[in-house]
Amino acid sequence: MMTSKHYKPRYLQGSVLTALFLFAPLMAGAQTTAEASFGSPYGIFVITGNEIIVPERASDKVSGYLIERRAVNDNQWLNMALVTAPARMKDFENNLQYWCDRFPEWADYNRIPVEKLFTVLQRTGTTDSLKLYGQLLPVRLAAGAIWLDSTMTDTLKYQYRVSMASASKPSQLLFITRPSGRGETTFLGRPVIVNRLVSADEVIITCGLDPGFRPSIYRVYRKKEGDKSFSHINPAAVRFIKNDTAFVTVRDSEVDQGKVYDYYIVPVDYYGRVSVPSEIVRTGIYSFRSIRAPYHITSEAVLPVGGIRLRWSFDDPADIRSLNIYRSTDYDTGYVLLKKISPSDTLFTDMAVEPMRKYFYYLVMEGFFDEMSSPGVRVYGIAENKIPPQRPLIAHAEGIKGGAKLEVKFFNPDIKSVRLYRRIKGRPDFSPVAVVPAVAGESVFYTDTSRYFTGYTLLSYTAMAENTSYALSPFSDTLSVYPLSESGPVAADNLNVTSETNGINLVWDDLFTTNSEIVGYRVYRRTDDNAKGKKRPFEQIYDGSLQPEVNYFTDTHVAEGNTYEYQVKSVDFKGTESATGPNGVITLHKTRPVAPSAMKLFVQDEGITVEWDEPEQEGIKSYRLYRYERGKAPAIIKTAPHGAVKYTDATAQKGKLYFYYLTSVHENGIESTPGREEGVWR
Repeated sequence: MMTSKHYKPRYLQGSVLTALFLFAPLMAGAQTTAEASFGSPYGIFVITGNEIIVPERASDKVSGYLIERRAVNDNQWLNMALVTAPARMKDFENNLQYWCDRFPEWADYNRIPVEKLFTVLQRTGTTDSLKLYGQLLPVRLAAGAIWLDSTMTDTLKYQYRVSMASASKPSQLLFITRPSGRGETTFLGRPVIVNRLVSADEVIITCGLDPGFRPSIYRVYRKKEGDKSFSHINPAAVRFIKNDTAFVTVRDSEVDQGKVYDYYIVPVDYYGRVSVPSEIVRTGIYSFRSIRAPYHITSEAVLPVGGIRLRWSFDDPADIRSLNIYRSTDYDTGYVLLKKISPSDTLFTDMAVEPMRKYFYYLVMEGFFDEMSSPGVRVYGIAENKIPPQRPLIAHAEGIKGGAKLEVKFFNPDIKSVRLYRRIKGRPDFSPVAVVPAVAGESVFYTDTSRYFTGYTLLSYTAMAENTSYALSPFSDTLSVYPLSESGPVAADNLNVTSETNGINLVWDDLFTTNSEIVGYRVYRRTDDNAKGKKRPFEQIYDGSLQPEVNYFTDTHVAEGNTYEYQVKSVDFKGTESATGPNGVITLHKTRPVAPSAMKLFVQDEGITVEWDEPEQEGIKSYRLYRYERGKAPAIIKTAPHGAVKYTDATAQKGKLYFYYLTSVHENGIESTPGREEGVWR
């Protein structure tokens, strides 16, 4: 192999002989198909054989190798080239110069003995006679042993027909190649970087392949720290084989002191087809142990937010990859990696800390090749959170017997306690009640009781949260509650029930002046069914409650003849009714009307006329006139409407004595007692 620095043709021996060995028996047997074409990024290489043809010197007038081409699935062959060897030294020299310039990785023209090779070719007529030089791709192209087709379409595959052309007789078919295309790939094993050495002025990398693979070329790519992409370089290279494994060692001396480089290596076969690349390896020219560790390391509390800030000095950030910060709550053990930061940073703030707790820190330098320095000087810090916590929330207040039960929620993770304050109704200010320890993520519960609290003692509460740095939150909203009581408000007493013309009046003791918790009264009534002797259930007869200042009520929805029973209950501001006081019972009797007065009788031709005066009483709807004879029962002979004052009895017979009297009938159906009775003969 030849590179821009070294020419070592023995390196190509294995791979080239493999390609030619596959082709050689096909040539010997003059078979019609052969593995003699190879696709590559440059085109398709067609091998004509080891023997070259110089038309001027051929005894049988052979004019060269005729190469024809056709696309796969196409029946028509097209003439492509007549390949011959150069007959003159100048032609061979020009050809070799062209192909060495075209494929510089394969050979260095200045290191090839051109004249000596041409003389041997002319004498022997075979490239085998050139020994190792005959394996070089530019030499074989210049000698006419290989032909390159670069005119094909990239997406198609082609076959080539190679014949021995002669001026005196038809061409003799030698073989037809297998289908080939420009996009053919190869696999030369997976390269692995097995060693990396760094000296004062160069980088040495050794790469090995899977056993059995023999690349023709190794391409080396390099990227300096800060560059965006890799560049192809041509370092000095030494290839060797050990235990059936191919190795290459490259020496890159074009490196700068203190810089870092990335490398990878790509194997390439005889025809320029690349295989999979190696992994990327990083190295550089510097001494990690000579780098001075960070110094002047200090810590301070970050107020008021509650963090710990570290500061330090560092000489040259370009010397390392990162600074690693470790933290523990114990000086000797338990350190964990907190964060990797840029080496150009000289300040770090740790906010993931609990206030009023001691934390220990040290710094470790990390080199570009994963080197780690020893832990540096240890420093410690204590955070203080002086920001007032968010005010707590009294989520629930429940009245219990003799007091209240509270639930308080807080919203900062560093709360250590909750302070509770209470105000009793009638007092102007809140007073401290308790300081309750807090547990993060849980509500605080507190029960406040006293033998002096009654069901009407209004208890109001507020709370403050206190964090571990003793910062206090604002007061929470106020929540009020009454303790539970087994007894209700005072019952209404001394209920007095009287009947008036407009209804039934109820009066009871005034409780409001001595019992301020009372907010009203509720009046209940039930009607007794006197006819059936049954009592109905009590029903509230007023929609809502009476005002607490009103200790009387008039029931206008009553009817005569009914018996009414009343209850009055007081109601407190919690909606609780009192027990039942004394009941009030009253019966409304029906009105009995007055009989008509001043009844007079007159005997007339048409009969006996009866006249009377109407009573001055409301509610009378009619009058009944009764008549009877001695020894007989009275009978109604006329029902006169209200407003009538006389009636003539035309049924009275002459010669008989009759007796008459009048009654009044009320709207309620009650009939009065009989009026004055009078008698008369007709």
